[in-house]
Amino acid sequence: MILAAVGKDVNNQMYPIAWAVVEGENVNSWIWFFNTLSQELGLTDGRGWTVISDQKKGLIEATHELFLEAEHHKCARHVYANWKARNKTD
Repeated sequence: MILAAVGKDVNNQMYPIAWAVVEGENVNSWIWFFNTLSQELGLTDGRGWTVISDQKKGLIEATHELFLEAEHHKCARHVYANWKARNKTD
């Protein structure tokens, strides 16, 4: 599984900040990734950062444990895909 952190530049273009290959997407993997990211970037409580997720597999729990001040939002693409899959009529 690949975990990634991305940012936006002044032209509103996304660019990779960091990525890691882990054994699986779970709370422990996200905590390790966030700890490594915070050490390298000098992050403290997450202030000024936004985490966007599909609300699965440990990301929310790891964010709440390590970055108390980070904003958390749901990914619109994932919300739509999940809604569409649940409301599929064949």
